[in-house]
Amino acid sequence: MLLLLLVLAFVTALQAQYSTEKIDMKLYWGGHKFTVDEKKVSTKQVLEMMKPIDTAAYRRMKLSSANNNISTILGGVGGLLIGYPLGRFVVGEKPQWAFAAVGAALAGISIPISNKSRRQASEALELYNSKVTFHPSRLRPALNLVAKGNAIGLVLKF
Repeated sequence: MLLLLLVLAFVTALQAQYSTEKIDMKLYWGGHKFTVDEKKVSTKQVLEMMKPIDTAAYRRMKLSSANNNISTILGGVGGLLIGYPLGRFVVGEKPQWAFAAVGAALAGISIPISNKSRRQASEALELYNSKVTFHPSRLRPALNLVAKGNAIGLVLKF
């Protein structure tokens, strides 16, 4: 019995480490998020899932992540450079509109980079999801401690 429990724990740990579940990407205004079985996962976790299964998808996702970081930085700096002159204008000081122009240019450049990042992430997920095997009826064993009447026992459900 103890050996069965150890084997079950080992298999469950391996399954959690190298999940072969389908990864979904949900888009929303200003970004995207990844989900596995309706649970949110980070880009780092997606990369960890992809690496042992599909190196092409892994490389594509790394590019997507790098482009997303560049886009976020450019958009943030652009927003700051737009906001600073506007703040000066609102309080009655003389704004330097050149900062706003540079900020608008940076924010504008960040948009196509962000779109490219989303496209690369989508392509990486298509590659990965085409390689994994799906088992909708896969067994998900659960071990529970049950107490009924004057007895206590372990119940293993599949």
